[in-house]
Amino acid sequence: MLTDEFSSRRLPSNFGDQVSPIVFSELTGVRTTWAPIQKADFVCIGSILNSYMRKNCNAIIFGSGLRDPNSIVAPIDTSRIVGVRGEQTVAAMPDDSVQAIGDPALAIRAMPAFNPVNRKRSGVIALPHFSSYANRTIRKRLGDLSHEGVEVLAPNTHPVEVARIIRQSDLVLTSSLHGQIFADALGTRAVRVNFGPSSESDFKFEDYSSVFGLGNQAQSVVNFTGARLSELHAIADNRRSRIAERIDGVVDNLYRLGRQL
Repeated sequence: MLTDEFSSRRLPSNFGDQVSPIVFSELTGVRTTWAPIQKADFVCIGSILNSYMRKNCNAIIFGSGLRDPNSIVAPIDTSRIVGVRGEQTVAAMPDDSVQAIGDPALAIRAMPAFNPVNRKRSGVIALPHFSSYANRTIRKRLGDLSHEGVEVLAPNTHPVEVARIIRQSDLVLTSSLHGQIFADALGTRAVRVNFGPSSESDFKFEDYSSVFGLGNQAQSVVNFTGARLSELHAIADNRRSRIAERIDGVVDNLYRLGRQL
């Protein structure tokens, strides 16, 4: 895992990947450094368990999930699992001893650097997934949204800056799972959308949302004016209220489990 020291606002990779070592250090009290998955002591955050199995890894699993439950190439030793991301990943495990603990990035809710108090909320944010950000069709759509008054947030922005902007926004429209997770952690309305062609797995969104008793289908975004924007706000309001019922318990449990490592 990477250390939590970054030199600039722009990063070479996805903010969701970059936040992993910061959160792991926060939850466990152990400073971490990056290692290839085959040499890692722990894996934390991300839809990486299919890769974990393909590469015969032996790291302890703390909150990671599957990307594709139909591509399980070998069983995972459940004695190496503290917990996985969601109930759908649990269902794919070889026995019923595995628990769903949520995505560890939810811990930013309790971290002052990510969740400052007394932030006034306004505006709509569009946050695309990192892998689709360079797609020409999606970039054109994002440009159109910018002209409509939507702030487009690059997915290689520093995770603290991503959190600050999300914390100050009224609504987040995102095709990034960690965009959704950051918004949920920070109490900001959020809706999963597709800005254009997408290869992102529905499974990982549904797996994450399962710890809150929610599904998470993508919305097809056409425009953000009039009734459509009101509809998206209504969807996001319902989601936020249901997240609020469970999120503090999920975060408290992540800290409890992390301190036991």
